[in-house]
Amino acid sequence: MRAACSFCGVPADLGTAPAAGRARLDLDAAVCAACMTLDPARPGAALRAAARLLGADEDDPHLREALLDEDGALDGLLYGDPGDPLSSGYRAPQRAPWGHVSRQTRAALGRARDRAQGRRAAEAGGGPAGESPPPSGPPACLVCGVGASTSWRPVTTAALARGRGTLTGHLCAGCAAVLEAVGAVGPTLVERAYSESRGQRWTEATRVPGLTAWAATDAPPGEPWAWVAPRREGPAPGSVEAQVADLRAQVAALAEGAAR
Repeated sequence: MRAACSFCGVPADLGTAPAAGRARLDLDAAVCAACMTLDPARPGAALRAAARLLGADEDDPHLREALLDEDGALDGLLYGDPGDPLSSGYRAPQRAPWGHVSRQTRAALGRARDRAQGRRAAEAGGGPAGESPPPSGPPACLVCGVGASTSWRPVTTAALARGRGTLTGHLCAGCAAVLEAVGAVGPTLVERAYSESRGQRWTEATRVPGLTAWAATDAPPGEPWAWVAPRREGPAPGSVEAQVADLRAQVAALAEGAAR
């Protein structure tokens, strides 16, 4: 009988997990071949699963500690989670592994990964983790342009600099956390990262007209968003007032064009 893998959710055969793993997980134990390598019978299988989802060392002690410290990092991680009454029963298999993991959990996993990286850097340096430039590629965060960060997340995208093709570079710790929240590289990431850097509340309706990522400019590395000219008068960028003002300007422009 085909059921869902208790870890990643793809089709698996019932009874494929070792008896010790079934007892420890309190599941009816369907585990796919890939997740069998997580060694379900050994304590810490859920932490190893989290590390696998992050593409990290599954037995990294720094990451294990950071995952346990980060609220929400393991919430809903397992497809058949015994601690979640909504997923502890039978669930149909899904096509993509780990497709059930929510954006909130992925964001928490990303924060744990960054914390673990900072701890490793502090241990290696014998002191507090410092900031450093990107390890390769463009010399700044592709989104905000900051030239130094405590951690860097590699990305390859064509969504930040139109006309410049696919670009491989890095996001700073702050923009990487926003990426975990929004789920994709694009205008929403740029607008939310900018708004939050200014201490402004962001919603899905927020728009910041004319805002571009650092990757689309010729600005040098430096302070975040240094190339964005601040508005000396009027409402804050991205605010409801700013959006209303922009709409009024568009309407006025249309009216002027129609009158000609």
